[in-house]
Amino acid sequence: MEHDRYWSWLLVFLSAAVMVLSGCSTGGDTAREDPVEDSDLAGVWIGWFDATQAQPAFTIGMIVDEGDVYTARFIGDDRQYVSPILGLFGNVFPFDVEPLEATSGTGFFFGDLAEFAWTGSGQEYATNVEKIYLSGAVASKNSLGLPWGGAFRYYDEQDVLTNDTGAFVYIYNTTFDQAPNVRNLGGKWVIRDAWQPGNTLRLTITPDPVATNTMSAVISGADSIGNTFSGSIVINVSPVPHNVYDVNLGMNHNAINLTGLATYVLEMSDEDSGIEIARKTLAIGASSGDFVYTVGGLATEE
Repeated sequence: MEHDRYWSWLLVFLSAAVMVLSGCSTGGDTAREDPVEDSDLAGVWIGWFDATQAQPAFTIGMIVDEGDVYTARFIGDDRQYVSPILGLFGNVFPFDVEPLEATSGTGFFFGDLAEFAWTGSGQEYATNVEKIYLSGAVASKNSLGLPWGGAFRYYDEQDVLTNDTGAFVYIYNTTFDQAPNVRNLGGKWVIRDAWQPGNTLRLTITPDPVATNTMSAVISGADSIGNTFSGSIVINVSPVPHNVYDVNLGMNHNAINLTGLATYVLEMSDEDSGIEIARKTLAIGASSGDFVYTVGGLATEE
């Protein structure tokens, strides 16, 4: 990834977005402007979260419109971002993580994400947890090739926004619009350095032998430090099916139950953003109900 290049790309995007969202005229009748189309956050998005005090985190993200709220999960090699988390108030997360929300008629959006970063120490698949607040703009998925992006700020342990900031920029991936079919996920997948360096997590997704069942498949696997996983992967159907899948996993003979999302992207290259995915990649992530444990990552076919 070419970090310097996408920063200049982000500045171009933000400048263009301000012009679009402020209703700048391109000529003709200036007394009447077309209304701004409402932002649609739903989709599969590929790009970076870049905190000023850390290396940029490349992730593949899924945002699903559940009808009354957006559900989001962004998956990287060493962390995941999740929203919303409401009413949990446990030791891991004593505060709500509010859902992403598009502001009607403006093209802007805002909301929270929980950042679950693997530390590679302590309980296996436990994470370091932070909460961030995002705000930005999202252009139409077919408009000028513009991406989804903006800025974010971290909260402190008292749920107060801090001066620790960063930027994020994502491009839409059309895999979201493909007809969902779990058979496209079938096969053996491998995640390198899962939770800690040197740990390899291998997963096998086995579709139903009945060829007409394209909705669900069985998933199983194990890592190189002795953990086992089994469960199911099913097309997410709320409210309209897209190429995103619900994941249910039992870790170590169902001692820990995890739920999450998955999707896949084909090889792609985008010169402007510096994004290059050389092989078909499965983005899969799931967390325990109390969010103590988070499993998954970016997998390639074995």
